Amino acid sequence: MNTKFLYRKIGILAGSLLILSTTLGHQDAQAANRYAFATAGQGGTYHILGAAVTDLINNNSDKIQLTATSTSGANANMPLIDSGQMKMGMGASPSDMAAFNGTAPFTKTYTNLRTMMVGYVNPGTFVVRADSDIHKVEDFRDKRISMPMGGTSRTVMTTLLSAYGLEAEKDYTIIPINFSQAVEALQNERIDVSMQWAAPPSPAMMQMAELFPIRMIPIESEEAIAAVKDKLGVVPYTYKAQVYKGIEEPVPAVAMLQSFLAHKDVPDDEVQDFLRIVTENTAALAKSHPIGSQLNMENAVRALDYPIPPHPGAIEFFKAKGLVK
Repeated sequence: MNTKFLYRKIGILAGSLLILSTTLGHQDAQAANRYAFATAGQGGTYHILGAAVTDLINNNSDKIQLTATSTSGANANMPLIDSGQMKMGMGASPSDMAAFNGTAPFTKTYTNLRTMMVGYVNPGTFVVRADSDIHKVEDFRDKRISMPMGGTSRTVMTTLLSAYGLEAEKDYTIIPINFSQAVEALQNERIDVSMQWAAPPSPAMMQMAELFPIRMIPIESEEAIAAVKDKLGVVPYTYKAQVYKGIEEPVPAVAMLQSFLAHKDVPDDEVQDFLRIVTENTAALAKSHPIGSQLNMENAVRALDYPIPPHPGAIEFFKAKGLVK
C-alpha cells in the first residue's frame, strides 16, 4: 500500500472531523439565546449579585447566555424588560407593583413583565447615634434624615413616615446623601437620622457600628406597615440581635422583596433552566455575596404570590417541584 497516500487520507479525514466538530460546537453556542440582563449601578448588591448569577447561568446553560448590564436600578429596569430591550433582569417589590399597575413613579402600565422568582429579602431601617434622644419614629419631627436621591428606598420610607403622620420637608428635612456618605454625616452630627437600606451585612452599617455606637429605631406601627405593604409590596422584617455591633435586641423593620423578572415572551424552558441553575447553586452565589445564599427554593416560590404574575415557565417549574397548590 502507498504509505504517503494512506497518510494523506488519514489527514483529510482528521481535518474533516475537526471542521465538523467545530461547526457543531459553533451551532450549539449559536443555539443559546443571548440576552442583556438588567441589574443596577456597579458596586451595589444588585450588580454584584446579578453578575454572579449571569456568570453562573453562562457556565451551566446551553439554552441562554446572559450579559449583566448596569442600570440606575429597579425603577429603570421595568421599561427595559417590558419593551424587550432587556429580556431578563432584577426588580424590587415596590417598583414591580407600581410598574405593573401603572402607579407613581410610572405613568403607564408595564404588562409584559413576568416574575421568574423572588431572590432575597432586602430590609431597611433608621439608624441614630446611641447617645441620641431619638428613640421612636414619632421622635423624627423636626429632625434631619438622610435619604439617597430618588430611588425605591426613599419612596418606601417617605410613604411609611406619611403613615406615621410625618410629611417630608414639613415635619422633617431630607438630607439627600447616599448610604456611605451618611456614615460620616451621622458621626459628625450633621444629620440626626440615617435611613439605611441593604441586606446584612451592609458595609455602611458595619462601618457606622465600628466608628461610633449606634441604635436602630424600631418600626412598629401596624397601620404604617400595612400602608407600605398595600401600596408598595413591602413586608415586615426583623433584624436579629447582634446583626451589627451594639445591636443587642431584635429590631422590627420593613423589607422589599428582590425579584428576578423576564419578558412574557421568553420561552418557558429558558425560564425553567434559569430557575434550576440558580436554586441549585446558592452556595456558589454566596461566594460572590453572602445574600446569594437566599436565592433558594423557599424564597423563589414566592413568585407565585407576587405583585407581577409568575411566568408560565416558573409555574411549571414549581409545579414539578410539588410547590403549586
